[in-house]
Amino acid sequence: MDPKNQNHSRAPFFNNINVPIGLLLLLLTGIGPLFAWRKTSFASLKKAFFWPVILSAVACIALLAGGMRRIYPVVCLTLCVFVFVTIVEEFYKGTRIRIVTRGEGFLAALKNLTLKNKRRYGGYIVHFGIVLIFVGLSGNAFNREATQQLSTGQEMRIGSYTLRMAGFRQGETSNYRYGQVTLDAYKNGKLVETLRPEQRIFNTGERQTLTTVALHSNPQEDLYVVFAGMSEDSVVCQIKAYVNPLVFWLWFGSAIMFCGAIIALLPEKSSRQSAVGSRQMDEPVTAAAK
Repeated sequence: MDPKNQNHSRAPFFNNINVPIGLLLLLLTGIGPLFAWRKTSFASLKKAFFWPVILSAVACIALLAGGMRRIYPVVCLTLCVFVFVTIVEEFYKGTRIRIVTRGEGFLAALKNLTLKNKRRYGGYIVHFGIVLIFVGLSGNAFNREATQQLSTGQEMRIGSYTLRMAGFRQGETSNYRYGQVTLDAYKNGKLVETLRPEQRIFNTGERQTLTTVALHSNPQEDLYVVFAGMSEDSVVCQIKAYVNPLVFWLWFGSAIMFCGAIIALLPEKSSRQSAVGSRQMDEPVTAAAK
């Protein structure tokens, strides 16, 4: 069997196994904070689960009403809303208690809450980063790609983008020969960026080829454009384009998760103060959850 085909045949198996496991871990990320340590009761759980369940159900209905039918992205985004609401609830309850008991302003209370309980609330920030990463991963189900041969003035479409070839130039340096395509990227009729993918062929015995990808990125999606080479008659350029939604949130979520980890690892002022402060904040937050 061809190794490439063998790897391709394994992909559905790994997706069917690993995706549900990942979604289960995401669910546990949201459920964990709702169980008050040693003081969980049916009444407290009912109150704690109320808003996360309601708002995630609303999100699920909205996704289905918007035309999304793929099961994994719908489940993933629904769970992301669930976990996000639980995190917001935890920060809100602790912040509200500091406002009432200590007379602090909202931002000051939020900052002090986090810094006085670095491990706990730093961990919640890590959870928020995980939510954003899963949002980015859900976009993988909607990736698009297209390949087309273009000459100057011709266009190709991919998703909501139109790529119009504005020109082509080629040249040579002491190390390599190159070809560069200029493409104007339009979205909904508006020019968003001019892209210049390039291909280089190095002057070595193996004539190694290097492709430079042109990228247009925003929080909604990434557009990648590759110049794959000239046709055999050297008349038209072969262009490959890819639209990958929500990639931005993978990187942004990773940055948030890193910041949360740094906060959680910051040393406390003293072990005694840390223990006293932790007990003082855990008790009112637990009481508020009942």
